Amino acid sequence: MLNQLLLPHDTVYETVTTADEGWHQIRTMKVLVTSFSFKRIFNRLRNEQVRGAPAIAIVAALSLAAELYHIKEDISGGKQGRFKEVTELVGFVQERWEHLKTSRPTAVNLFDAATKFVALVEGEATKGDSVTVVSVIEVFLHHAESMMKQDVEDNRNIGKVGPNCISCLLSRQHSCHCLLS
Repeated sequence: MLNQLLLPHDTVYETVTTADEGWHQIRTMKVLVTSFSFKRIFNRLRNEQVRGAPAIAIVAALSLAAELYHIKEDISGGKQGRFKEVTELVGFVQERWEHLKTSRPTAVNLFDAATKFVALVEGEATKGDSVTVVSVIEVFLHHAESMMKQDVEDNRNIGKVGPNCISCLLSRQHSCHCLLS
């Protein structure tokens, strides 16, 4: 992740591969995202880090996604899996989200993301005999990536209307349409 706290004087990238590292990024207000690839997640997530509620939730989801991706790669590579049963994975995801929530106890978006992702994993785990640790992780990864992509789209849309809103507000017009849409 690009450490925004050091900008504009220094450009420093930090590697995030676990929920613990994500917790630290959130806690120190060094957070978030414009692009990412699970294949590169262990080399370096090169994300713009910004302060804000959506960013905090996304960093939490992506840091846990990085950790789960690593577990999935180990399993796919033939290594002994960390979890023998899907229920063990569910417990791990629940525990990691509880830990991530302690990074910012007042972050509503973080708690909302935790609730949604835990429910997602719990729901996937109960879908039948064909459910595996890898299949549940893949669903988590897909949803984390979708969350990030939606946030990028939202930010681009804000960027499209932002200049007009600022001009409108600076001109002290009483009916700025950008505030209503």
